[in-house]
Amino acid sequence: MVVIDPSTFSLSSFIGKAAIGRALGLNDLRILKSSLSAAGFEDASIQYLGGLSVLISFKDGDSVKSLIDDKDIWKIWLFSLNPWISQPLPYERIAWINILGVPPHLVSRGVFDTIGNRYGKVIQPSQFLDSDGDLTYDRLGILVNTGNRINGAVTLSWQDKRYKVWVMEDNDQ
Repeated sequence: MVVIDPSTFSLSSFIGKAAIGRALGLNDLRILKSSLSAAGFEDASIQYLGGLSVLISFKDGDSVKSLIDDKDIWKIWLFSLNPWISQPLPYERIAWINILGVPPHLVSRGVFDTIGNRYGKVIQPSQFLDSDGDLTYDRLGILVNTGNRINGAVTLSWQDKRYKVWVMEDNDQ
């Protein structure tokens, strides 16, 4: 156990000038800065907090209050937006996984997404296409709440047959 000095209080300068937002999805997270700018919040600064969470800060409290109050604007990209009061957040991260070994007759977006959901919430679903040249694997983005690397196997059951497939976290994120 590591004991932290009780007087430690990081990011306290953002209280009253920032909000915690949770993006609706991965693409919303990617375009959030430009979306906020297009909505008139050009001076917003964004700091990534893990998973789909961000800290959106401004130089003054009026701007953050305007953003929080304008739910019709932010609900397009954010699931939630709350004032930053130094609240703890649950740990989350985005993991990119490769799924290998799905037999050719079962290869489909639905199968890959179902396997991905066994390990976390799929936020970047399968992009598999029948016309792809490589049918041996697919890559998905999932939301997880652990720091442990993903390295496992799943058994698929289909018409009284069993197939072992492997799920490995991509190291080249």
